[in-house]
This record gives sequence, structure tokens and C-alpha cells, in this order.
Amino acid sequence: MIKLIGIESGIAQAIFSAVKAVNLVDFIFGKIAKEKRELLYRVRDGKRRNILMSAVQHRQAEIFGMICRLKKATATLLPTRDNHGNNILHVAGTLTEFSPLLEDITGAALKMQTEVQWFKEVESLCNPMFSNERNYICRFES
Repeated sequence: MIKLIGIESGIAQAIFSAVKAVNLVDFIFGKIAKEKRELLYRVRDGKRRNILMSAVQHRQAEIFGMICRLKKATATLLPTRDNHGNNILHVAGTLTEFSPLLEDITGAALKMQTEVQWFKEVESLCNPMFSNERNYICRFES
């Protein structure tokens, strides 16, 4: 079993701060994925979300794509749940306070279209059973 590293760890805090930042993709993949790949599997934030869930939450398409190209990472990280029982589709379907994906898009319809495309991208990698899963309180929650 993999020993998890919680958000109280300085390492986990640095990684999740980098995921939120638009311009720190090189930090995550220049350092972590190449030198300490096991951290990709072990770090969790305060809601017990892994790095892939965090990339989905913050609409970091580049980080999401890089992690998904690592087959072992995808197989390990996709099926996990956070502390509310949310799978990665719950996270993808929840609006976030800041999204680099939506930053330059004007108009509600275009933003909605972009969000739907993002959800479909995440969904395309998931087991079809994920679509029918409910979280612990039987509703979407971030």
C-alpha cells in the first residue's frame, strides 16, 4: 500500500500550490515527475484529493494531460475518491473559483461550452461506472 502524504506536509503544500498556479507546470513535471515520481501517487490535499483531481478542479489542462500520459499514474489516480466520496467526474462537474481555462473567454455560453468540453475530456478517460456513482451525500459537492 502507498503511504499518503497529507497537505500538512510542506511537500504537499508546494505541489498543490503549483497545480493552482498557471505557470508552474515546469516545476511539477521538470522536478517532481522526473525526479520524485512517487510523489504524484502519494500527495493529498485537505480534502484528500490527489494531484490529478486537483488539476481537474483547477482546470489545468496541461498538467492533466501530462499526468494522463503516465499510464501508471492514470491507473492509480483516476479511481480514487476524496473525503466526501467524490470521484474525478464530481470534481470536473464542479465550478471552481478560478479557472485558467475560462480566463480569456467572454460570454456565458462560451464558458459553459468550455466547461462541458472539459468534463467530456475527463469523462473520456474514466471507467463508465464513474458516471453513475454518487458521493456520500448523494449530490455534487466541491
